[in-house]
Amino acid sequence: MRGRSYHSPARSSGLSPVAAPPAAPLGDRWQELQTGLPCAFLHEYIVLFLDSSASYVAALQAELHHADLQGLAFTADALYGSSALLGATSLAALSRSLERYSQANNVAAARLTVHQIIAEMGRVDLALRQVLSELND
Repeated sequence: MRGRSYHSPARSSGLSPVAAPPAAPLGDRWQELQTGLPCAFLHEYIVLFLDSSASYVAALQAELHHADLQGLAFTADALYGSSALLGATSLAALSRSLERYSQANNVAAARLTVHQIIAEMGRVDLALRQVLSELND
């Protein structure tokens, strides 16, 4: 993956690119949650998401290493649900793509998408940690 930007399509592998992420890692659903939930609940919700997403990333990496496509599909589905609920729309879209690639036994596309998920997870993580910092002020 070195040398290839997050947004560049994988031309050499023949894979179609996954849609570029939106400008912000958290979309409209996040705005609804942020304005509709008490601060203490929002804080716990973010911490729970960050903890579970770290577990998902570890699982995706292990499943990718072992070429466990069924495991990748299962983990991708779980990550899709939690990220969609949170409003991390690009992360949700990438997770859904990974689930489909895994079910189609497309290892090359799954590998690329796992790397994209990890990058997007970093963006979401940073945004959520900023929110936590603001909630703690």
